[in-house]
Amino acid sequence: MSKKILWKDAINSLTNSWGRFIGIMLLMAVSAFAFIGLKMAGPDMRNTAQSYYQNVNLADLTVSSNYGLDKNDLQTLRNHAKNSTLDLGYLQDTSVNNSKTSLRLLSETKNISTNQVVSGKLPNKNNQIAISYLLKNKYRLGEWIKLDDHNNLKTNRFKVVGFIRPSEYTDKSNIGQTTVGTGQLSGIAVVKKSAFNSSNYSIARIRFDKTKNLDPYSSAYQRIIDDKKKKLIKALDRNGRTKKIELDKNLVSAQKQLNQARQQVQLAEVNGLNVVEQKAQLEKQESKLSKQKW
Repeated sequence: MSKKILWKDAINSLTNSWGRFIGIMLLMAVSAFAFIGLKMAGPDMRNTAQSYYQNVNLADLTVSSNYGLDKNDLQTLRNHAKNSTLDLGYLQDTSVNNSKTSLRLLSETKNISTNQVVSGKLPNKNNQIAISYLLKNKYRLGEWIKLDDHNNLKTNRFKVVGFIRPSEYTDKSNIGQTTVGTGQLSGIAVVKKSAFNSSNYSIARIRFDKTKNLDPYSSAYQRIIDDKKKKLIKALDRNGRTKKIELDKNLVSAQKQLNQARQQVQLAEVNGLNVVEQKAQLEKQESKLSKQKW
């Protein structure tokens, strides 16, 4: 078959089926656009995330403890946070208004992992609170809420003054686990640092100067953070073992004192003395010791 006949046959196939030709061309165009979109989506998303991290000055490492950070922990953190910014704060998980809604209450941050205000304002009084914007349809500005777990707080009633976008919690579907409510966090909230009455800090954030100009998705950034994380975990683990030994000694001492008090109450009962008040105190001591063991 000559080239002339071949070209003639190709042109006839085209002119006799314009619909098929246009359909094939549209499919090719859609495929090309889809490929370009997928190729550009990754870098665009990383650039957006990187810009967001820089705006909120997101922490490189975060350390939290349910039992609080003692003086040895703080010294360890300061030793490992040289040439960096260290922010110390508090946290408290609590349910709201005797419901299944659970919040992670964080103290305000000034320089690291700052929170973006969606509406209203950040708290400027100890009885004010700003809640995650994800709960905006559940609470309203000016509403007073009651926190059920408030052992580390100066008050349990707070006025909602704002809604925020927490910088450290970007997943809308799974915020995190908790020991209150349903076991799943419903949202994040922020109060003033002075609203807490805890003697020990419970969360520490570190922002290293060395990583400020690095791409958080780069291998260079990951190597630096992994190295610092390993060293910090190792040092804090040593503190934890020391803390456990000291705690065990305190529990043994407290148990001895409790046994002595129990014997004194039993002896007083045998002698026919009124020990109602002593029994009440003994029950409080037993309850307190039981919580410490748990």
